[in-house]
Amino acid sequence: MLSAALVIAVVLGLWSLNVFFKKRGLQARFSSGTRFDINDSLYGYVTNTHFVLIASSLHEEILSFGRDRLQRIELGSEGDRKERKSAEVVVLEWRQDNGAPKVFKLDVYEPNSKEKAERLLEFLRKNADVRE
Repeated sequence: MLSAALVIAVVLGLWSLNVFFKKRGLQARFSSGTRFDINDSLYGYVTNTHFVLIASSLHEEILSFGRDRLQRIELGSEGDRKERKSAEVVVLEWRQDNGAPKVFKLDVYEPNSKEKAERLLEFLRKNADVRE
């Protein structure tokens, strides 16, 4: 019983250490960029050339696209909010390498979600030079 508890503690310790080093690696990799928060499970960085979205729990890059490829940044519709079960949604659309459009929806569901979504929208537009 004691050995099982010790094994669990060691595994949890190694997992925590791995997450710590992943987080530090991302901070070093994007030190010249600007971090922005989306919700408790997603944050991102703006670099000179790219937007990068990162899963908070894993500290792993889940999406990256060129700032110059953004086509549309806007608040989501009522349908988007219902579909995503979120108080507010910010919609990003960009061109992929093959020229096809790609859409990603950012959920903002914290308190003051309307204000936070508007700040996020303005930040993204400013850094992408996209005007709606």
